Amino acid sequence: MKKFISTSAIVLFSLLAAAGAQRKIAVASYPWNGSTVSQMISDLKKIGVSEVFMFGNLKMGEGEFPASVFNYNMAPEQMKAAKKVFDENKIRIVGFGHLHCKTEAEIKTAFEFAKFFGMDFLSVESPKDTLPFYVKYSEKFGIKTGLYTHPIESKGAPYNTPERLCSALSENAGVCAFPDSGHIWCSGFDVAEILKKLDGKICAMSLNERAADKNCAPFGKGVIPLDAILSELDRQGFNGWIVVMQATKGAPLDIVAPSVEFLRARPAK
Repeated sequence: MKKFISTSAIVLFSLLAAAGAQRKIAVASYPWNGSTVSQMISDLKKIGVSEVFMFGNLKMGEGEFPASVFNYNMAPEQMKAAKKVFDENKIRIVGFGHLHCKTEAEIKTAFEFAKFFGMDFLSVESPKDTLPFYVKYSEKFGIKTGLYTHPIESKGAPYNTPERLCSALSENAGVCAFPDSGHIWCSGFDVAEILKKLDGKICAMSLNERAADKNCAPFGKGVIPLDAILSELDRQGFNGWIVVMQATKGAPLDIVAPSVEFLRARPAK
């Protein structure tokens, strides 16, 4: 009997340890551009994903205001209706972006919106001189500010080089990084090496795979060393959201589903 209990305890411990090592995976809404929140939710359910990173360009497609566009400028009654749709479908919004707010009033509105939906972080590309406002409201609402990394050639992207990103982080201790592996790689940088420079400052990871021609590809089917990136995150003890950030012109799940499975097969170490 004691042997059975002991063995059972070991098995239970192993299962719990394995469960605890699973990565926090969310999917970005980007592949559903031109579709609706309703269709996105339906697709995510098919692959067992319950966390999403939202962009502000999708119509709801269902609920009391199906034509309303999901963003921080929604009227209060539209926000309530949208939250009901997400809640009833058991889908949690972990983050929203990419913000380009330039005034304190707009930044405050964005944080109030994020708080209402229970988000963990906001993806930001606002000018560097606005970051003190982001720090202020990050502290007030308990929601992180993640500076997003578009590629070097992106005009108006203030954090598109390691130097610009690290400078903003060093001058604004209350903000974090939300690095995108695809954009960093397309800019000619070693992604894992850039992550080392951001050690302890990453609030979420935007994970993207690219083919040799720089088009998006399912995870593991491209040329970006994703395993090295994951290993570096593990070395740092990273426990934030890994956002599957893919762009596709075809059926969203054709690229999203295998990417999610890639991550599920690689628990944190």
